[in-house]
Amino acid sequence: MIYLVVISTFICYYFCMKVEKVMIVRHLMRLGAFMEREGSRALIPTNLTHQQFLVLSRISEQGSLSQKDLCDKMLYEKSNVSRIIKRLHSLGLVQIEPDSEDARRQVINTTDKGRLTIAQGKGIISDSVERWFSKLTDSESTEILSKLIWLNTMMR
Repeated sequence: MIYLVVISTFICYYFCMKVEKVMIVRHLMRLGAFMEREGSRALIPTNLTHQQFLVLSRISEQGSLSQKDLCDKMLYEKSNVSRIIKRLHSLGLVQIEPDSEDARRQVINTTDKGRLTIAQGKGIISDSVERWFSKLTDSESTEILSKLIWLNTMMR
């Protein structure tokens, strides 16, 4: 009888832990989808999706970057980054030039128009984030950020 109790406790613990971990992933994915959708809606005045805006911002922050560097830093697929770069280039937000150190490689830089778009988009995103998280206290925000950083570090 005790043997059955121990085994049933172990099974319950094992499956409860599995379900709990699945629920964490499910909630993170749902939040990510929400942020992506709402970010894109908020950024409509910039004529960019949230993902396009993130790529443009990363290019601006890093300076000259190759498409491969962007893929590596942002963990996006090459085809996604390629499509986004073409869109940003067609809008005049980035320029693509040969690398001064390696002529076989092209680098991407933001244009003046791109930097203005980033400034506009950052204001929009900042307002949205304030609205989304207005109910959190500073300590709750700090705790969530700490856990997300830890989780991100653990996953790599």
